[in-house]
Amino acid sequence: MKKAWKGNLTDGYVYSGFNGMCGTEFEVGNTYLVYTNNVEGKELTSLCSGNKLITEASKDIQALDRLSEPEWKNKYILILLFAFAFAVAISIIIWRAKLWLKNNVH
Repeated sequence: MKKAWKGNLTDGYVYSGFNGMCGTEFEVGNTYLVYTNNVEGKELTSLCSGNKLITEASKDIQALDRLSEPEWKNKYILILLFAFAFAVAISIIIWRAKLWLKNNVH
């Protein structure tokens, strides 16, 4: 296993049942993107899970990466703008307080 986007492969194995038409086989030497369901603590996959050769899974991997990134990662400009607006607001408050003190303290 190179990467898991969700879940925890505690024993490092994905189980694929050979229940009639739903079983799936993986070829030795190939790398796959494997979708699983956790059933009673074991990660299970089947023919209908959407597994793909890694060479054919780039769109899936990009989508999974986007889903697993922190929500704020692509919003750094908004974070910087918020920080700037906050600094400006604090500066204005301090300036007004100094102006008020200057005019009211004799």
